[in-house]
Amino acid sequence: MKKSCFILTALLCSFLTTIRSDAQCPQPLHPDYNALIALYNNGDGPNWPVTEWHEGAAGNNCDPCTWELIECENGRVTGLEIFYGPGVSFFAPQVSIPDEISELTELRYLRLAGGITLSVSPEIANLSNLRYLYIDREFGSLNFADYAGAPNIKRLDIRQTTLSGNLDSFGYLSLDTLVIDNCDNMDPVIPNSILTMNSLISAAIVNSGIQGTLEPEWTNLPNLKLLDLRFNEYSGSIPFEWNTFPNLDFLLIADNQIDGVIPEGWGNFNPNFIFSIRNNNFTGCYPSSLNNLNITSDNLFFTIDIGQIPPTAVDLGNNFDGTWADFVDNGTNTCGPEICDGIDNDNNLLIDDNVGSIWFADNDGDGFGTTSSPLLACVQPAGYVSNTLDCDDSNPNVFFGNTEICDGIDNNCDGLIDEGLSNLTWYLDNDGDGYGDDSNTITNCLAPIGYIAIGGDCNDSDSSINPDAIELCDGIDNNCDGQIDEGLSIFTWYLDNDGDGFGDDTNTVSNCQAPPGYIAIGGDCDDNNSAINTDAIEICDGIDNNCDGQIDEGFDADNDGIADCADNCPDTPNNDQTDSDGDGLGDACSSIGNCQNIPNNSTEFEFINRVQTVGFDNQSGDDGGYADYTNFTAVVYQDAFTPFLLTPGFTGQSYAENWTVWIDWNQDNDFDDAGELIFQTDESEFGTVQANIQAPIGQSGQRIMRIQMGFFTPSSDPCETNGGEGETEDYSIYVLPCFNIGGTTFFEYIDEVTFGGQTSSTGNNGGWYFDTSNPFVMDINQSIPVSLVPGFNGSAYDEYWRVWIDLNFDGSYTNDEIVFEDNGTGSITGSFDFPAGQGTGITSMKIAMKWDEFQNDPCNSFAYGEVEDYVVHLVQTNSSHANEHIDWTKFIEKEIAPLANDDEVSERKNKEENGVYLSLKAYPNPSKGEFTIELFGDIAKSYNYEVFDMSGRQVLSGSAAGNRFLLDLSSFENGNYILRIFNENGTKHLNLSKI
Repeated sequence: MKKSCFILTALLCSFLTTIRSDAQCPQPLHPDYNALIALYNNGDGPNWPVTEWHEGAAGNNCDPCTWELIECENGRVTGLEIFYGPGVSFFAPQVSIPDEISELTELRYLRLAGGITLSVSPEIANLSNLRYLYIDREFGSLNFADYAGAPNIKRLDIRQTTLSGNLDSFGYLSLDTLVIDNCDNMDPVIPNSILTMNSLISAAIVNSGIQGTLEPEWTNLPNLKLLDLRFNEYSGSIPFEWNTFPNLDFLLIADNQIDGVIPEGWGNFNPNFIFSIRNNNFTGCYPSSLNNLNITSDNLFFTIDIGQIPPTAVDLGNNFDGTWADFVDNGTNTCGPEICDGIDNDNNLLIDDNVGSIWFADNDGDGFGTTSSPLLACVQPAGYVSNTLDCDDSNPNVFFGNTEICDGIDNNCDGLIDEGLSNLTWYLDNDGDGYGDDSNTITNCLAPIGYIAIGGDCNDSDSSINPDAIELCDGIDNNCDGQIDEGLSIFTWYLDNDGDGFGDDTNTVSNCQAPPGYIAIGGDCDDNNSAINTDAIEICDGIDNNCDGQIDEGFDADNDGIADCADNCPDTPNNDQTDSDGDGLGDACSSIGNCQNIPNNSTEFEFINRVQTVGFDNQSGDDGGYADYTNFTAVVYQDAFTPFLLTPGFTGQSYAENWTVWIDWNQDNDFDDAGELIFQTDESEFGTVQANIQAPIGQSGQRIMRIQMGFFTPSSDPCETNGGEGETEDYSIYVLPCFNIGGTTFFEYIDEVTFGGQTSSTGNNGGWYFDTSNPFVMDINQSIPVSLVPGFNGSAYDEYWRVWIDLNFDGSYTNDEIVFEDNGTGSITGSFDFPAGQGTGITSMKIAMKWDEFQNDPCNSFAYGEVEDYVVHLVQTNSSHANEHIDWTKFIEKEIAPLANDDEVSERKNKEENGVYLSLKAYPNPSKGEFTIELFGDIAKSYNYEVFDMSGRQVLSGSAAGNRFLLDLSSFENGNYILRIFNENGTKHLNLSKI
């Protein structure tokens, strides 16, 4: 660097050469040119007294390495000074360090001095090669945060500058030299970031107002050689820790307010140790140990002013010569060295201070101490010892020379753990069952955590598997003996291919455990059909359903050896199954079946075209004179007329026809008995006729009905048609003991019922439901589990259930035929048993669900709830396992809907108590199409209406209010219809006839 340019005076800067405006630097520019010109322009450069910079800015000197205040190596700027000398500093120029400073990538030295006000770019943090930063007399306020981040600064020198920010924010932990001299606004306490800066070799914090006592932490800096804390405001005495500065060569603490005595340990420092303690408040004598120091006149920093050696007795300036012993006593003071004798030998008013032996704390009482907490004393204090041979002073079993034991600890303080002891093999016990994994071991004298001395575990992730475990039948080696399921009982398992709980006797496996798909029970005679097994109920289908070696047992009503489902005349013995006419009906049933004795039936002109009733519609057409439709079943009631609509068909023009209807009430296979001719036209009629049929009291179950149509006079012979013109058809009817209905399902209805293994899910049917197609089969020898599930359109209410079965087949329901009853707001489950001596056969069952109370009369309708009628087939088997494979989840009680609150229940009860008295009338009835409907009684609200034809199909719906409305059926076919009127208060029905 050009030292002559460090200080530039205003006289040397009084002229500026003329700058050529047409000058231009050649390309490419010097790599540092732009950054220096930016610094020049941001720092009032035209007023700088440096000619080369002006020429560079004018484009006349394009090589920054020739400019003043700049040093270069290998053509790059490595040193830079911005420095105002005496005479110009009063200008206080503003120097703004620009962002382009980051382009000076080789800059190692930066000096900013002489009355400059700085503004620093954060880009200075990118100067990775910057090693030296010198700031002197900066007029602004220096904020250390402005320089945070420059990673490799080694020397920081700040003088005569006002500081801003905490020095901790500077963050340079790699400094080896730190100088803070005569700076304002310095924190009066040395920041912790300095006291932990292990790289410091030289630290000078001078004349900066530091207060408090000297910091013991300075002794922790391993590389510190110079410590200069002069001209501050320190007080108190020298810290005890300062007896042992590790590598210090210079200690300068002059011009503070430090008192006390000089530590004896300073005599043990480097013989060339230099210190300055002038102008403090020290008392006492010089320690005799200082005789060890090699003090010469060259020790310019050595200046001493303390009480016991008068200035007249020794030259304390720079002409010091001789040894300390020459000046220990001037003849007027007794300042001998302090010894352990109970006397103040050095006349400092302290007895036996800084003399004696160093004792070390023995915290665990084992006779051995550590280097921590040393104590200087003439007499051994309690709890202290003279050695430092304990490597763990919290454990009395750990000290130098102790016997090593196997505990993972260095017992004898030789730096080794468990040395010389026998090593054992330890096994990882991951599952904690007391047996370890042979493949995961550690050799040590002591078991590590999680390891044990016993191995042999063949599955260390399962605590139930180990050499002590009991072998289970699970396909696993439970006891780790290398064998699986040894010593266990072997059983025969049967393949259950259809999953019905019974296996195939011809497909077995012998094992202690069932393989997948195998079970312990055999006896399945068809393992591809889950409905066939030893627990199945035998049905009449030509199959051995229950695997007892018999087919359709219990289904031979006429005991002729032919099962009912295969018998061409199941109610009359006919073991030869003779069927002369080949119509599928045996001759034994000819009097009812195919009327083979009718000689002259002819459908040349007319035939039975259609038979209709509620829920039933058979559009048969021309069958050639006779048809057997006994597989069709219509419903007839004991206590109510059931309308049947009989419609003729013609091959050409229409004729008036005669109609006759018989029913074999006593089931004797003929229609000759009294009361069995139930309908006959008085004279021939055109079009559809209506036969109203009501079963006699006591009738119940399935019966045969014959319908005969003829052109001539009605015949009294059910097997002849008078004149041979017309047709005969046979049907099945089912007689219900009585008909009743729930008034409204606005709130609740029967959703699902289950008896044994059969379920009927019907949902809301408007008050009544009947089904003959799937009879409930019940074994009279078994307890029948029951599940009754209500449905709700909103809140749940307390529903009362009652179930009747016509047990004596007499066509009526009595109280002793109530087989089950219960109530609740959710599903109802339970069971019932048949009485002893119960007979078998086909009969009927009625289920009534009524709100708030039981329905007492099975044949009366009621306001709230629903009724369902079913056919029941009572059978008898010898199986003891009939109920073992029922889906029992059907019989778990569950809530169906949120329970109604007290207000909802009270409102319903009020309606029930007040009653809803409603009756209907239609006129004219019959009508050619328009019916006036009148309502009588309590008509409080609007209501809905629905119209059904005799097949049960809804043909019309709507709503009305008031006590009268017009119903128009003009567009519909002639025939009978059912009108249903309903709202939340109830339901009413009325028969209508359109002609």
